[in-house]
Amino acid sequence: MHHAIMFLVGKQDLAAATALDKNGTGWPCFGGTGIGSSFSSFLTSPWLSSWAPGRDKDVMPAGYGTPIAKGDRIVLQLHYNLLAITSGKVPTDQSKVSISAVPAKSAHLTTLYTELVAAPVELACPKGVTGYLCDRGKSLVDLAQRTTQSSAMESVGLNLLCGHNPVNPTPSTTSTCDKKITQNELVVKATPHMHLLGRSLKMTLNPGTAGEKVLLYRPNYNFDDQSPTILQTPIRLKVGDTVRIECTYDPSLRGLLPQLKNLPPRYVTWGEGSSDEMCLGALGVAKKG
Repeated sequence: MHHAIMFLVGKQDLAAATALDKNGTGWPCFGGTGIGSSFSSFLTSPWLSSWAPGRDKDVMPAGYGTPIAKGDRIVLQLHYNLLAITSGKVPTDQSKVSISAVPAKSAHLTTLYTELVAAPVELACPKGVTGYLCDRGKSLVDLAQRTTQSSAMESVGLNLLCGHNPVNPTPSTTSTCDKKITQNELVVKATPHMHLLGRSLKMTLNPGTAGEKVLLYRPNYNFDDQSPTILQTPIRLKVGDTVRIECTYDPSLRGLLPQLKNLPPRYVTWGEGSSDEMCLGALGVAKKG
């Protein structure tokens, strides 16, 4: 498994989401539910829960929970890491989801939401490595053909959102983006997500100021250990604060890792395939007045 994400669809979006269900055969497997944003519903559709390699149960910190109202729907997205199959035979899917719930009236729990912070990825082929897909434009065309056109456009959208050149970005082994906080929140937990070329991930509150605080730091990122960090002391975010995400990569791993070394060289961008990359931090936050 590459990941599993449960998107929560409330009654206000139910009709729009159901219309995308293709007569009950399911939603497109790339992106999110298709609601919430013309740019990337993967980032804007509410997350109920998620799983990635190395995580155990997604247990809420004591005193917190996520409400599910009567009539709400859950869209489950499963992505498989087919690159990890070395026997040549696709194994039987044994994945399943179990949800533990308590009645809302007697729970007295504080609602925990998922706040996503993402940065674009622009990784050129290593020096001396050449190939058809080392051209960024050709790589994006290939990404669109493997996934969807809108999924490929996320690379453009993220660069624009983060203040980078969306058409001709500068390739770098470091990805970064600043997100302005628009409501008062309390960070309770933080979770990293990159793919196989990721080396480190860091999320910082108000970097470069006297009030700078590290929300999450994985100096040796491991794709097989994407477990969340529960903050011993929750950190308060205020309207106008900045949260910065920084990710570093080693593109040369593409020629070394068993899952990637037989693939053609390519310019790697943000994408949902295991051979693409991401720079994504998921914060578990509670709204505060």
